[in-house]
Amino acid sequence: MASRKLRSSELVTALGVVILATLYVGASFAAPVDYLPTGQQVSLFWPPTGIGLAAFFYLRPLVTAPTILVSSFLLNASFGRPLGPSLAAAVATACGLTAIYLLLRWVDFHSRFDRLRDVLALVFLGALVGGMILGWASVGALVLTGVFPPGLQWRMTLLWGMSFGTGVLICTPALLVLRHARWPRRIRPLRVVEAVGLEAAAVAVVLLIALTAAQPLFLAFPVVVWAALRFQMAGAAPVALFLSAATVYTQTGAGPWGGQLVSEMGVIEGFIASMTLTALLLAVIITERDRAYRDIRHVSDQLLLAVDKLDRRLRPRPSEIAGRRDEIAQRRDPMAERQESRAAQPDR
Repeated sequence: MASRKLRSSELVTALGVVILATLYVGASFAAPVDYLPTGQQVSLFWPPTGIGLAAFFYLRPLVTAPTILVSSFLLNASFGRPLGPSLAAAVATACGLTAIYLLLRWVDFHSRFDRLRDVLALVFLGALVGGMILGWASVGALVLTGVFPPGLQWRMTLLWGMSFGTGVLICTPALLVLRHARWPRRIRPLRVVEAVGLEAAAVAVVLLIALTAAQPLFLAFPVVVWAALRFQMAGAAPVALFLSAATVYTQTGAGPWGGQLVSEMGVIEGFIASMTLTALLLAVIITERDRAYRDIRHVSDQLLLAVDKLDRRLRPRPSEIAGRRDEIAQRRDPMAERQESRAAQPDR
């Protein structure tokens, strides 16, 4: 029995490694990419960083880090870089993602996103600090190996750090929500209709942004607010991922910023960050509010039961009342007994 469980665990781990490597490498080819005038590659957001960070919460760190190392090495080599710089960049990426994971563990990060501090930890430690750590480590490795000129180190660190941080902010919440997803005990038809309507609204917004000249980006915010209010993190994170990825899609020159990725990168990053933060923060606030209501209801029920129990203990039971009445009836007043004895004596 123990050996069977061990084989089953090893099979699940091997399957997780294959899935992680496939997603890590495959997502890189779907990332929106542009090039600087000097030839360096930049991306609006880099999905492999978000996928790699989320993988630490699915698999053991000692399994995840080597998988990211090998996947990143193959990815860098596919870009035509020499083996030495590819290995250096892969080591920097694996060490950087491991450092972000340890930072999140240090602050007691919950992958369920059931507290406001979890979202803030992912935003500040995972996206901002972590993105800059990854950017500095990766660019530094490529500068030391001669791939990037030293004069571009700080600019590339900033651009790659923004790209890595946005990848964490967009992809990691959706993947961690999927980890804790459970099939509902009771499926309500109206809930299903609302979920389908939400997805239809998200697709309609993307089409309006991509196909109209007005580029109504503000229409994305009502959709993410709807998802956060009604479905909390389970709806907000996937919808924010879909809207962010689809709206700013620029690989083929489509979308509102087609062909202007580098020059408009700050505007794009601001739009993605604003929309995603709105979705995540509102979702976790609604989650905390609902949990507070449940706690208050539970405490109220417990208090009601305690008061009822105390009332039953203090209130005399019917049997005790009857026994007390009989005891009082049997007790004779000494003065009344003397009067009765005098009345019973004959007159002389």
